[in-house]
Amino acid sequence: MSKLRNPPIIVVLAALGLHTCTPAWASRLETHNISLSGIGSGGVLRLVDLANGRDVSIQTQPCEPAESVVKRLASVIDDTDPFKWYSPTVLTTRDKMHSQGPSLGPLPGFFGGYVFAGTETGLGIPRPPTSLSCSYDPNSDRIVVRWVNPPEGYDSICVMTGAPPLAGCGRPGRLTEYVMDKKGRDISKSDFCVYGSRNGVLSPPAIIRLSNHAQEEVPWLPFYNGLAPNWLAWSTAAPDKNTFEQGEKQATSGRSYPASPKTTKPYYQIIKAPPKGTVHGVYRKFLGLTPGHTYRLSASVSTLDMDSVQRDWSFSLCAAPHTPDKKDLTAQQLAGLEALPDGKAGHQDGAIARFGPGHTTKGKFKTVNSGNITGTVLTAPDITLPTYVDTITVWTRFVCSDPNGAVGFTGVKLEDVTTAK
Repeated sequence: MSKLRNPPIIVVLAALGLHTCTPAWASRLETHNISLSGIGSGGVLRLVDLANGRDVSIQTQPCEPAESVVKRLASVIDDTDPFKWYSPTVLTTRDKMHSQGPSLGPLPGFFGGYVFAGTETGLGIPRPPTSLSCSYDPNSDRIVVRWVNPPEGYDSICVMTGAPPLAGCGRPGRLTEYVMDKKGRDISKSDFCVYGSRNGVLSPPAIIRLSNHAQEEVPWLPFYNGLAPNWLAWSTAAPDKNTFEQGEKQATSGRSYPASPKTTKPYYQIIKAPPKGTVHGVYRKFLGLTPGHTYRLSASVSTLDMDSVQRDWSFSLCAAPHTPDKKDLTAQQLAGLEALPDGKAGHQDGAIARFGPGHTTKGKFKTVNSGNITGTVLTAPDITLPTYVDTITVWTRFVCSDPNGAVGFTGVKLEDVTTAK
């Protein structure tokens, strides 16, 4: 556990562009530095500009000091101008990046506009929050944002959403929920970002989009440690990070995203075959749902090149409500080896869609959803929450005896069918 006890938390709420997590005007008003610490684990370190989705990356070495990493990162930024800073409206050539020990700067904009991603897990970079959930309550006319912090926590947390800007606030404790008044705000499409800071270093963000009665993941930012924003790995053995990767549908590094990234998913989650005798996947929770309401889950999934795999395999997208005590599901339950909270057990229980030999997506991404499944061997009903239950866990389950097997998906969408009627 962290030595921090009830650390102060600062919530920063700032205007976003149509598809950004920081205001474009901020980059022209101020600059700041960020610092890393300790040594690298050896991996890809990506610095991401949340204002426009541009990023730059370097390969770190195991045990490489933070000072060395920062010096090389500054050099790459200066040589390639990946963020398009060096213009009269942002930075001049006199303001080129410099490193002073482990500190990198000057970065245009306020502290919080740049986060780290990639497979580098050292250098003091905090783990991201997960299970970001967002819902609108028409009775109170309020928007509620909830998430899960890593056990070690943060010094502070940043919560941001789209224009118009919301008022900022400070609050003690390890914040996991923020409530805001809608006040006429258009929630037909609003992105929410949450990320933490520890010792002055920002974590990768969790991202969710609120769209009327639905909340949807649109992975338009790079992943952290091979896992999509909001998700964690699970396994019946020790999770192997090498079996989870970020896939890219198009080249994005160092360039702005397309004109409408809100409708584009440039990254997708790759799940490779687990070690022999192991079942694994990724999972996330949807928090603060309405007991008694019915929810529809949908996702874009792909069996990639599994048509060429001759051995037996199974890939499922699953979901199940929790019990009133809000206990997390265990790896054995996610694997279908123990009963779910509804008392059912087995590989098919909890599955919204299931694929296997003879039932694939032919390498394409296919949208599947509860209540209306076609082209699979399974038809699953929508999920109705029992009384006093407000949480649904969504997970993928992959069983494959061929070490070359791999499947993918691009995030999930959860719609409140009851409210939408």
